[in-house]
Amino acid sequence: MSVATTPGAPEANRLVERHREVFAAYFPLTRRMQVRLGRRHEADPGFAAHYDGIRAGLAGWLRQAADAGARAHGIDPDSATRTPRPGHRDLGAAPGEEAGPAEARAAREAGR
Repeated sequence: MSVATTPGAPEANRLVERHREVFAAYFPLTRRMQVRLGRRHEADPGFAAHYDGIRAGLAGWLRQAADAGARAHGIDPDSATRTPRPGHRDLGAAPGEEAGPAEARAAREAGR
């Protein structure tokens, strides 16, 4: 991250997408989930200390960049709330939202 890399700029959006790909190797991560993760990384003192220890302000920048990346894909970050349906695991995807890399892999393996 560079101080000159404004959330929403093409370089920032590429970094946000790379962040999503890295996390999706471990668990499905939709853009809505990434927005919520960014909020947590900024609000939780432990996460914030970790990211801000890498570079001052990184936790807040990552949250802002995830929000901007979501907006670039037509997602309102304010709508990124967790609302699991009874009996279903919440993967954070809204109807019609594309799946992340791990979700797409799981769907292929399940034959969907």
